Amino acid sequence: MTDSYPPFRFDSGGDEAGTTTIEQSPTPPAPPAQGWSAGRVTAVVIGALLLITGGAVGGTGGFGLWADQTQRDSSGLLSTRSESFHSNGYAIEFGTLELRWTDADWVLADNWLGEVRLKADNGVFIGIGRTDDVRRYLSGVEHDEVSMAGDRVTYWHRDGGVPADPAAQTFWAASGTGQVSWRAEQGSWTAVVLNTDRSRVVDAGLAAQAEVPALRPVSIGLMIGGGLMFLLGVVLLAVAVAGAQRRSSGTTTSVT
Repeated sequence: MTDSYPPFRFDSGGDEAGTTTIEQSPTPPAPPAQGWSAGRVTAVVIGALLLITGGAVGGTGGFGLWADQTQRDSSGLLSTRSESFHSNGYAIEFGTLELRWTDADWVLADNWLGEVRLKADNGVFIGIGRTDDVRRYLSGVEHDEVSMAGDRVTYWHRDGGVPADPAAQTFWAASGTGQVSWRAEQGSWTAVVLNTDRSRVVDAGLAAQAEVPALRPVSIGLMIGGGLMFLLGVVLLAVAVAGAQRRSSGTTTSVT
Protein backbone atom coordinates (compact mmCIF):
# COMPACT_ATOMS: atom_id res chain seq x y z
CA MET A 1 0.00 0.00 0.00
CA THR A 2 1.23 3.43 -0.81
CA ASP A 3 0.09 6.56 1.13
CA SER A 4 -1.25 9.42 -1.01
CA TYR A 5 0.78 12.59 -0.93
CA PRO A 6 -0.05 15.20 -0.02
CA PRO A 7 -2.61 14.04 2.54
CA PHE A 8 -5.00 16.94 1.57
CA ARG A 9 -5.81 19.05 -1.48
CA PHE A 10 -7.84 22.08 -2.57
CA ASP A 11 -10.55 20.93 -4.91
CA SER A 12 -11.60 23.64 -7.37
CA GLY A 13 -13.70 21.23 -9.32
CA GLY A 14 -17.43 21.39 -9.97
CA ASP A 15 -20.13 21.96 -7.42
CA GLU A 16 -20.84 19.11 -5.09
CA ALA A 17 -24.28 17.66 -5.12
CA GLY A 18 -26.72 19.23 -2.69
CA THR A 19 -25.10 22.70 -2.56
CA THR A 20 -26.68 26.00 -3.77
CA THR A 21 -24.86 29.09 -5.11
CA ILE A 22 -26.41 32.54 -4.46
CA GLU A 23 -25.56 35.22 -6.98
CA GLN A 24 -26.11 38.89 -5.96
CA SER A 25 -26.67 41.47 -8.66
CA PRO A 26 -24.56 44.61 -8.40
CA THR A 27 -26.31 47.59 -6.78
CA PRO A 28 -27.66 49.86 -9.52
CA PRO A 29 -26.45 53.48 -9.47
CA ALA A 30 -28.75 55.98 -7.77
CA PRO A 31 -31.02 57.69 -10.28
CA PRO A 32 -30.33 61.41 -10.85
CA ALA A 33 -32.45 63.81 -8.84
CA GLN A 34 -35.22 64.86 -11.18
CA GLY A 35 -37.66 66.57 -8.80
CA TRP A 36 -36.47 70.17 -9.37
CA SER A 37 -36.32 70.83 -13.07
CA ALA A 38 -35.33 74.18 -14.55
CA GLY A 39 -38.99 74.98 -15.19
CA ARG A 40 -39.95 74.38 -11.56
CA VAL A 41 -37.06 76.48 -10.26
CA THR A 42 -38.18 79.30 -12.55
CA ALA A 43 -41.75 78.94 -11.28
CA VAL A 44 -40.52 79.20 -7.69
CA VAL A 45 -38.52 82.37 -8.46
CA ILE A 46 -41.44 84.00 -10.27
CA GLY A 47 -43.84 82.94 -7.52
CA ALA A 48 -41.61 84.47 -4.84
CA LEU A 49 -41.35 87.74 -6.79
CA LEU A 50 -45.13 87.84 -7.18
CA LEU A 51 -45.55 87.29 -3.44
CA ILE A 52 -43.19 90.17 -2.59
CA THR A 53 -44.54 92.56 -5.25
CA GLY A 54 -48.17 91.70 -4.55
CA GLY A 55 -47.67 92.23 -0.83
CA ALA A 56 -46.04 95.63 -1.42
CA VAL A 57 -48.71 96.79 -3.89
CA GLY A 58 -51.54 95.57 -1.69
CA GLY A 59 -49.96 97.18 1.37
CA THR A 60 -49.70 100.51 -0.45
CA GLY A 61 -53.36 100.30 -1.39
CA GLY A 62 -54.27 99.46 2.19
CA PHE A 63 -52.31 102.44 3.49
CA GLY A 64 -54.01 104.73 0.98
CA LEU A 65 -57.45 103.46 1.98
CA TRP A 66 -56.59 103.94 5.65
CA ALA A 67 -55.47 107.53 4.97
CA ASP A 68 -58.61 108.21 2.97
CA GLN A 69 -60.79 106.99 5.83
CA THR A 70 -58.96 108.44 8.84
CA GLN A 71 -56.67 111.34 7.84
CA ARG A 72 -59.12 113.83 6.35
CA ASP A 73 -60.07 116.97 8.24
CA SER A 74 -63.60 118.28 8.80
CA SER A 75 -63.65 119.73 5.28
CA GLY A 76 -62.71 116.39 3.72
CA LEU A 77 -59.15 117.39 2.74
CA LEU A 78 -55.91 115.54 3.36
CA SER A 79 -53.39 117.78 5.11
CA THR A 80 -49.63 117.93 5.54
CA ARG A 81 -48.00 119.21 8.70
CA SER A 82 -46.99 122.87 8.83
CA GLU A 83 -43.41 123.61 7.72
CA SER A 84 -41.47 126.80 8.41
CA PHE A 85 -39.71 128.64 5.58
CA HIS A 86 -37.43 131.68 5.68
CA SER A 87 -35.91 134.04 3.14
CA ASN A 88 -33.68 137.07 3.62
CA GLY A 89 -34.96 138.35 0.28
CA TYR A 90 -38.38 139.54 -0.82
CA ALA A 91 -40.01 136.23 -1.81
CA ILE A 92 -39.91 132.46 -1.48
CA GLU A 93 -40.36 130.46 -4.68
CA PHE A 94 -41.45 126.82 -4.31
CA GLY A 95 -40.01 124.80 -7.18
CA THR A 96 -42.15 123.48 -10.02
CA LEU A 97 -45.14 121.17 -9.86
CA GLU A 98 -45.60 119.22 -13.09
CA LEU A 99 -49.13 117.98 -13.77
CA ARG A 100 -49.61 115.80 -16.84
CA TRP A 101 -52.24 113.27 -17.88
CA THR A 102 -53.28 111.68 -21.14
CA ASP A 103 -55.22 113.39 -23.92
CA ALA A 104 -57.86 110.65 -23.74
CA ASP A 105 -59.36 111.93 -20.47
CA TRP A 106 -57.69 109.35 -18.24
CA VAL A 107 -60.01 108.35 -15.43
CA LEU A 108 -57.93 110.26 -12.83
CA ALA A 109 -57.31 113.39 -14.93
CA ASP A 110 -57.90 116.60 -13.00
CA ASN A 111 -59.73 114.67 -10.28
CA TRP A 112 -56.42 113.26 -9.09
CA LEU A 113 -55.67 116.22 -6.80
CA GLY A 114 -58.99 118.05 -6.98
CA GLU A 115 -59.00 121.20 -4.88
CA VAL A 116 -55.65 122.24 -3.41
CA ARG A 117 -55.16 124.71 -0.57
CA LEU A 118 -52.10 126.41 0.85
CA LYS A 119 -52.39 127.88 4.34
CA ALA A 120 -49.96 130.22 6.09
CA ASP A 121 -49.79 130.87 9.82
CA ASN A 122 -49.48 134.60 9.17
CA GLY A 123 -50.86 137.12 6.70
CA VAL A 124 -48.41 136.65 3.83
CA PHE A 125 -49.40 136.84 0.18
CA ILE A 126 -49.62 133.44 -1.54
CA GLY A 127 -49.79 133.13 -5.32
CA ILE A 128 -49.92 130.13 -7.66
CA GLY A 129 -49.11 130.67 -11.32
CA ARG A 130 -47.64 129.00 -14.34
CA THR A 131 -43.91 128.55 -13.93
CA ASP A 132 -42.92 130.72 -16.91
CA ASP A 133 -45.05 133.63 -15.67
CA VAL A 134 -43.70 133.34 -12.13
CA ARG A 135 -40.10 133.27 -13.31
CA ARG A 136 -40.65 136.40 -15.41
CA TYR A 137 -42.17 138.12 -12.37
CA LEU A 138 -39.26 137.15 -10.10
CA SER A 139 -36.57 137.89 -12.67
CA GLY A 140 -34.30 140.50 -11.12
CA VAL A 141 -35.96 140.13 -7.69
CA GLU A 142 -33.97 139.09 -4.62
CA HIS A 143 -35.57 135.87 -3.41
CA ASP A 144 -34.94 132.26 -2.44
CA GLU A 145 -35.85 129.17 -4.44
CA VAL A 146 -36.86 126.23 -2.29
CA SER A 147 -36.58 122.56 -3.21
CA MET A 148 -38.01 119.82 -0.99
CA ALA A 149 -37.12 116.12 -1.09
CA GLY A 150 -38.69 114.23 1.79
CA ASP A 151 -37.68 116.02 4.99
CA ARG A 152 -34.78 117.81 3.31
CA VAL A 153 -35.22 121.48 2.32
CA THR A 154 -32.66 123.19 0.07
CA TYR A 155 -32.44 126.95 -0.58
CA TRP A 156 -30.89 128.78 -3.54
CA HIS A 157 -30.54 132.54 -2.98
CA ARG A 158 -30.99 134.86 -5.96
CA ASP A 159 -29.80 138.45 -5.80
CA GLY A 160 -31.89 141.31 -7.13
CA GLY A 161 -34.19 144.16 -6.20
CA VAL A 162 -37.75 144.81 -5.02
CA PRO A 163 -40.68 142.98 -6.69
CA ALA A 164 -43.70 144.62 -8.24
CA ASP A 165 -46.95 144.60 -6.26
CA PRO A 166 -47.99 140.90 -6.31
CA ALA A 167 -51.68 141.68 -5.80
CA ALA A 168 -51.68 143.77 -9.00
CA GLN A 169 -50.46 140.92 -11.19
CA THR A 170 -52.98 139.26 -13.49
CA PHE A 171 -51.18 136.01 -14.29
CA TRP A 172 -51.97 134.26 -11.00
CA ALA A 173 -54.20 131.21 -11.36
CA ALA A 174 -55.03 131.63 -7.67
CA SER A 175 -53.89 134.11 -5.02
CA GLY A 176 -54.81 135.28 -1.56
CA THR A 177 -53.63 136.49 1.82
CA GLY A 178 -53.00 133.81 4.44
CA GLN A 179 -54.74 131.12 2.36
CA VAL A 180 -55.28 130.24 -1.29
CA SER A 181 -57.49 127.62 -2.98
CA TRP A 182 -56.70 126.30 -6.44
CA ARG A 183 -58.16 123.67 -8.76
CA ALA A 184 -55.40 121.48 -10.21
CA GLU A 185 -54.88 121.82 -13.98
CA GLN A 186 -52.39 120.42 -16.45
CA GLY A 187 -49.12 122.29 -16.82
CA SER A 188 -46.10 123.49 -14.87
CA TRP A 189 -47.01 125.41 -11.73
CA THR A 190 -45.09 127.35 -9.08
CA ALA A 191 -46.19 128.80 -5.75
CA VAL A 192 -44.75 132.07 -4.37
CA VAL A 193 -44.93 133.64 -0.90
CA LEU A 194 -44.24 137.35 -0.28
CA ASN A 195 -44.96 139.86 2.45
CA THR A 196 -48.03 141.90 1.54
CA ASP A 197 -46.05 145.14 1.91
CA ARG A 198 -43.21 143.75 -0.28
CA SER A 199 -40.73 144.07 2.59
CA ARG A 200 -37.57 141.98 2.90
CA VAL A 201 -37.23 138.87 5.09
CA VAL A 202 -40.11 136.51 4.60
CA ASP A 203 -41.06 134.03 7.34
CA ALA A 204 -43.98 131.68 6.84
CA GLY A 205 -45.26 128.42 8.22
CA LEU A 206 -47.10 126.65 5.40
CA ALA A 207 -49.36 123.60 5.27
CA ALA A 208 -50.77 122.02 2.11
CA GLN A 209 -54.17 120.40 1.75
CA ALA A 210 -55.63 118.44 -1.14
CA GLU A 211 -58.99 116.88 -1.89
CA VAL A 212 -57.55 113.85 -3.80
CA PRO A 213 -60.92 112.33 -4.76
CA ALA A 214 -59.20 109.51 -6.67
CA LEU A 215 -57.41 108.20 -3.58
CA ARG A 216 -60.13 105.71 -2.62
CA PRO A 217 -60.67 104.04 -6.03
CA VAL A 218 -56.92 103.94 -6.69
CA SER A 219 -56.27 102.39 -3.27
CA ILE A 220 -58.97 99.77 -3.80
CA GLY A 221 -57.52 98.97 -7.23
CA LEU A 222 -54.05 98.55 -5.75
CA MET A 223 -55.39 96.24 -3.06
CA ILE A 224 -57.21 94.08 -5.61
CA GLY A 225 -54.23 93.98 -7.98
CA GLY A 226 -51.81 93.23 -5.18
CA GLY A 227 -54.07 90.50 -3.85
CA LEU A 228 -54.28 88.83 -7.27
CA MET A 229 -50.51 88.95 -7.69
CA PHE A 230 -50.04 87.47 -4.21
CA LEU A 231 -52.53 84.68 -4.93
CA LEU A 232 -50.86 83.85 -8.24
CA GLY A 233 -47.50 83.64 -6.49
CA VAL A 234 -48.93 81.20 -3.93
CA VAL A 235 -50.36 79.00 -6.74
CA LEU A 236 -47.06 78.94 -8.64
CA LEU A 237 -45.13 77.96 -5.53
CA ALA A 238 -47.65 75.28 -4.56
CA VAL A 239 -47.67 73.71 -8.05
CA ALA A 240 -43.87 73.70 -8.30
CA VAL A 241 -43.36 72.14 -4.85
CA ALA A 242 -46.11 69.53 -5.35
CA GLY A 243 -44.72 68.54 -8.75
CA ALA A 244 -41.20 68.16 -7.36
CA GLN A 245 -42.45 65.97 -4.53
CA ARG A 246 -44.35 63.71 -6.94
CA ARG A 247 -41.28 63.27 -9.12
CA SER A 248 -39.15 62.42 -6.10
CA SER A 249 -41.62 59.91 -4.61
CA GLY A 250 -42.10 58.23 -8.01
CA THR A 251 -38.42 57.17 -8.23
CA THR A 252 -37.97 53.40 -7.31
CA THR A 253 -34.92 51.15 -6.83
CA SER A 254 -35.14 47.51 -7.97
CA VAL A 255 -33.12 44.73 -6.23
CA THR A 256 -32.50 41.31 -7.86
